Amino acid sequence: MIKTALRETLEVLFLAALVFFGARALLDNFIVTGPSMQPTLHTGQWVAINKVAYLRSSWMERLNPLRQPAAGHYVFHPPRRGEIVVLQPPVASTNLFIKRVIGEPGDSVEVRRGQVLVNGSALVEPYLREPARQDYPRQVVPGGHFFVLGDNRNQSEDSRFFGMVPAGNIVGKAWVKYWPPSEWGLVYNVAVAAGPAP
Repeated sequence: MIKTALRETLEVLFLAALVFFGARALLDNFIVTGPSMQPTLHTGQWVAINKVAYLRSSWMERLNPLRQPAAGHYVFHPPRRGEIVVLQPPVASTNLFIKRVIGEPGDSVEVRRGQVLVNGSALVEPYLREPARQDYPRQVVPGGHFFVLGDNRNQSEDSRFFGMVPAGNIVGKAWVKYWPPSEWGLVYNVAVAAGPAP
């Protein structure tokens, strides 16, 4: 009887640990600090991060050694323009950042008179409160890298300052705002459309 109770307790603990560590492998949380993503996100909000969204195919290749290598390929899709991501900046920092993807590998990016241009076309960005006050010269995003900006362009440390972000530095995709409960909802990951250059 005691052995049965002990066994059942151990099974429950094992299952709970399995669920916990499985969930941590798929999801993580991030607490927003600072004004760089206002008005989309603000200090004190808790965001669930989907760590599987940008799963690299190299992970699958390790499970299947017979599969042909596909360097730089993703199981689902790479980060896309308009998506909000959590990343390790490519400079010495102990903090993760949260920013919006603006330029994908091969894109040219510049900021001219407050307007972001990608491949010479102006982005339509309905999530901005105000345009950037400083210009940024045209740069081409190298392969395996991304150009990111904060939604609060005039109070954001982003690719204009620390450079392009290597794909391996992207932790995951911002998915759901869950704290405070009154602000619960999906994160505004929007596909930004390009229009004519100003």
